[in-house]
Amino acid sequence: MLANKSCILQQLSQTVKWPLLTSFARKLCNRNFSHCIGENANTGGKYKISKRTTCIAMDESGLAYIDTDKNGNALKLLKDWMEEFKIFGKYSALVFNLATADRHGNVSNRNVVLRDIKDDYMVFATNNSSKKAQQIKDNPKVSACFLWSYVKDEKHINRQVRLEGSATAMSHEESLKYYEEEPLYCKIRSYICQQDKVVNWDNLKVEHDKLLKEVKENDKELPMPPCYAAYRIIPTSFDFYFAWDNNIADRVVFVKQSGNEWEFHHVAA
Repeated sequence: MLANKSCILQQLSQTVKWPLLTSFARKLCNRNFSHCIGENANTGGKYKISKRTTCIAMDESGLAYIDTDKNGNALKLLKDWMEEFKIFGKYSALVFNLATADRHGNVSNRNVVLRDIKDDYMVFATNNSSKKAQQIKDNPKVSACFLWSYVKDEKHINRQVRLEGSATAMSHEESLKYYEEEPLYCKIRSYICQQDKVVNWDNLKVEHDKLLKEVKENDKELPMPPCYAAYRIIPTSFDFYFAWDNNIADRVVFVKQSGNEWEFHHVAA
């Protein structure tokens, strides 16, 4: 039977377009079968094809499972997932998508960098003149989403964490701590960029280079400007999603109760 599958694929490779062929191959073979597509197969230079390609089983299934202890804490689980992605992932684990809305319900979203996680809140920083800062001032309710996809122990892991809560600006003293940890380019950006304002790129470049030179050659200090602010997100609910390979995803929803306690339960994906 395996030989017949290989012959079918070799014959198809001479006449069938490659996207269709590779789709057909995945359906034809199972996890333990590697199909040969021929040493002289011509893909027109569009596809890099190895002589032997391992197929993912189309007839296998299972259930992924999110392990939470009896006294589960949503922020602790978020930290655990983030730390694992730092080991196996290919990009920053700290980037998340933040959605805000104005008083009329018009929604905006963008990616921001997580600066800190405490026992009951998360921190990001922005410019006080930014659209998100203005929307948070009008409507503090926010939603955020982390997405991590990576390979661990030959398994393709997909994890997503959604959360809802409210955001508020932190004090000058609290913001200063995060500003002092910023790399130089972020500090310069805080000085020369009036976020969302129309700019002349050439003029902005001149201003940037002048300030950078003063910092490098004259040890110019860049104290925190009034436009810089850290924001605290206090989550009230979390939705954790986990799947790998052909397993049906698991989800766990956390809802904050009185104090810092969380009620959680599994829900269908």
